[in-house]
Amino acid sequence: MKKLLLFLAIGASVRFVYAQNNTLALDEHNKYVCYQVKDVPGTLGDSLQIRATRFITRHYRKVSSLNTSKTTVVLKSYFPVTAGAAVTRHEDGEMRYVLTIESRDGKYRFWFTDFVFTPYQRDRYNNFVPVPGINIPLENATTKLEKKQAAACLQQTLDFCKSQTGLIVAAMADNNMPTRKTAPDRVRINKW
Repeated sequence: MKKLLLFLAIGASVRFVYAQNNTLALDEHNKYVCYQVKDVPGTLGDSLQIRATRFITRHYRKVSSLNTSKTTVVLKSYFPVTAGAAVTRHEDGEMRYVLTIESRDGKYRFWFTDFVFTPYQRDRYNNFVPVPGINIPLENATTKLEKKQAAACLQQTLDFCKSQTGLIVAAMADNNMPTRKTAPDRVRINKW
């Protein structure tokens, strides 16, 4: 009996902790955001910038726009949101987002934000295409969409952010990426 109660108590606490991580955070502008800061000691900011740019150009195929500067990479892209059961699953819409990666010497940060849902409809050729003129920010999804559809959008956005976070962290930790070349030390023969 004691083992059963202990097992139930641990299961309830694990479920409580897991439930805390299943939400996207709201930023100061009341927009959903997935934000992380990572330390990479001993790595130059230029090297991290090169890694971020290479990761984005190799990994993301559906790019709406890509802006790079000396310390920042900003990507605007989208991913499909699906609906239906396993056999009848189809694309219900697309979720547009903005990914920003900033790098400095020894650390970098990245965040996903500006999530906007565009529903799909069938065209005359029976293909799913975006509905023109309907763009729903994810913050307003609960009031503009059905409850089940809004929950699916939130959950798929969270799953997407978690999967992409793992890929970004792995790419930024890759030591095989090129680093900035430093000038060799000069030998001074007049002072000894």
